[in-house]
Amino acid sequence: MDAFSFIYFMILSVPFVCGQPVVNQTGIEDNEYIVELKPSVAESDPDAAILTLINFALSEDPRVVIFHNYTIFDFVGVALNTTQSAISAIRAHSSVQDVWPNRYILDDATNLGVIKQRVDNNAQGDIWGLARISQRQKLNIAEEMFYEYDNIAGSEVYAYVIDSVVDVRHPDFEDRARFGYNAVDETTNFPVNLLQDPEQTHGTHVAGTIGGKTYGVAKNATIVSVKADTKVWNPWRGEHEFRFQSDDLIEALEWIEEDHSQRKAKDSKAKSVINMSLGGFTPSRQPTVVERTIIRLIKMAGIPIVVAAGNDAYIACMVTPARVLDAITVGCSDYNDRLCTFSNYGNCVDIIAPGYQILSTLPNNGAGKKDGTSMSAPHVSGVVARFLALHDTPPTPEKIKQWLTEKSTKDAVTIRPTAVGTPNRLLFMSPNQTLINGHSTSASSQIQGISAFTLILIIAGSASCR
Repeated sequence: MDAFSFIYFMILSVPFVCGQPVVNQTGIEDNEYIVELKPSVAESDPDAAILTLINFALSEDPRVVIFHNYTIFDFVGVALNTTQSAISAIRAHSSVQDVWPNRYILDDATNLGVIKQRVDNNAQGDIWGLARISQRQKLNIAEEMFYEYDNIAGSEVYAYVIDSVVDVRHPDFEDRARFGYNAVDETTNFPVNLLQDPEQTHGTHVAGTIGGKTYGVAKNATIVSVKADTKVWNPWRGEHEFRFQSDDLIEALEWIEEDHSQRKAKDSKAKSVINMSLGGFTPSRQPTVVERTIIRLIKMAGIPIVVAAGNDAYIACMVTPARVLDAITVGCSDYNDRLCTFSNYGNCVDIIAPGYQILSTLPNNGAGKKDGTSMSAPHVSGVVARFLALHDTPPTPEKIKQWLTEKSTKDAVTIRPTAVGTPNRLLFMSPNQTLINGHSTSASSQIQGISAFTLILIIAGSASCR
């Protein structure tokens, strides 16, 4: 695992202001590290190898605090808080492969849009993103718009949402959502109290776009909330931030891999997708520990992972986890098919999807609009869930990514001249697309009658990209 705190939320061991942890401006948690053991040392007995390392750490620093330990395929390690002298000794230990400082990044949609709570019954009027991903032509505000999708709609696919806590009680999830794990506190208890905080909305909004009845792409998918965020007070900005720390993200990914494996033990054809609407700049040229963990889940567990490109109008290849080539990295478009001004860009972006003024679920039976590549990524995760559901045996993440790019709408997005290298591919999926012999095709002939797909009428609403 890499020591990066990805921002949406994260725990900090620093002074408190206004009852919340205070942001450390360096992006690194003081005296916190992630230690990876050599595979040759840990492969026969990971638990024993971890215990040996912990005992050595205690001998160097009796006050050392171990707050996570990990076993994810060939990655075995611990997250700890210790002194500079102790970590130097640990780094030199014969069993240690690598050591990273514990870093953090921000939720990539923080402070990007004003949420407008819906008070009328015309909720579908602003779900323009659903219409856009199911048609090739540009939307026309003067015409009726439809979202066309297969009735399977992600059935039996688990969509894991690494984010703030999702309000799994929301009626739009129709009892298809469950709370999976709190990676920060290492518990499966549903932190319902957090949903009373008006700022704790990001995860619920993302999940609604993936699989909500009204707002979602894959309307029959199972949503699994995996909380990995911490609310932090930033005195320099005078506001709260929601951050993800590396050790918590690794813990979240480990739990998902275990949950997926347990499902797969019962059903060898278990299907999953992971959404990570988070990111941050990385100074490292080498893959971070979190990025290495993401790659392990994609390549070794066969789980596709969708990530947001980021909202800094910056090169996505300088952002983690957006730069992970094996992941599906998503940029943002608006109602007028323009690359959003805030969207990160470049050749690390794989596909573009709607992400401006996106209406979706909010905690406590609410709904509201948000902007950001955080809103674009769940459109893609929903399409991946639909695509997986149409296959008896799930395609590999590589095949899924290939299919997404091949079937995308080409050259539809107006990309600003400064967004050099951004592929002009807009998310698209028609009903019942599957892979046959590795190539995509329409499977509509396999389903009889008009009931083979569903049309949702969407009354056009206004939206533009700032």
